[in-house]
Amino acid sequence: MKLSNKLILLACSVINFSLYAEDPPPPDGGDTGTPGVPASPIDLYLYVLVIAAIILTFYFIRKSKRQIA
Repeated sequence: MKLSNKLILLACSVINFSLYAEDPPPPDGGDTGTPGVPASPIDLYLYVLVIAAIILTFYFIRKSKRQIA
C-alpha cells in the first residue's frame, strides 16, 4: 500500500471512531425516553424488511446469472 492510501485509511478510521462516541448521561440521571414507544419505526416492519431483502437477493443473483450465460 502506498503511504497516501494508509493515511486515507487512518483518517477514515479516526473519523469513524469519533462519530460513534457515546454521549454523556443526562445530569439528572433519569431516562429521557418515553416508555412504551418503540426504539425506532423500523422495529414495526422488521419482518417485512427481512423478507424483502431475501427476495431481492435471490432476484439479483438470478438476474446476474442470466447476464453471464
